[in-house]
Amino acid sequence: PWRRSLNSLSPRATPYQVLSQFSSQVAGSYAADELLPRMARVLDEGTGAERSIVWLRAGDVLRAAATWPLAETANMTAAIPMSNGRLPALPGATRAVEVRHQGELLGALSVEKRRGESLTPVEEKLLDDLAHQAGLVLKNVGLTADLQRRLEELRASRQRLGSAQDAERRKLERNLHDGAQQHLVALKVKLELAE
Repeated sequence: PWRRSLNSLSPRATPYQVLSQFSSQVAGSYAADELLPRMARVLDEGTGAERSIVWLRAGDVLRAAATWPLAETANMTAAIPMSNGRLPALPGATRAVEVRHQGELLGALSVEKRRGESLTPVEEKLLDDLAHQAGLVLKNVGLTADLQRRLEELRASRQRLGSAQDAERRKLERNLHDGAQQHLVALKVKLELAE
């Protein structure tokens, strides 16, 4: 349904169409790894940008999480350091806006227009409005990534615990075999000699 509905949008969809489309897609349940490229695509189609990027904050750096067109994803920029929790200058961006949720900076949206082009006031408003709606999406993506990381840590912890239990079991078996069992055999031999 997403491709069909996006394909029905003209290459330069109206801001209302873009926001409506984005809202309806976010309302559906999509995996986090699908949402960010979709967001970049909607942003690109609504602004007619040459490239659109969705940035995620990770500590004190911003990382490009999704780009449109997708061919650009392989060439995504490395992490960009932030200073004082403020949005840094993003490379190649004609305009970048912060994405916040409940006052917390979660990332940014940036567009790169073709040389000599600039954003129209309508496209700037669209970028701002999309950034406001994207706050909850980026918050959920961050929470999902955090849960995924914790799940991996839990799996690794379980594996370490299982390995430690196996090692302890082997140690007890070795101690029983080498220690107590040898003493019992020695006692049996002594009893037989005593008889």
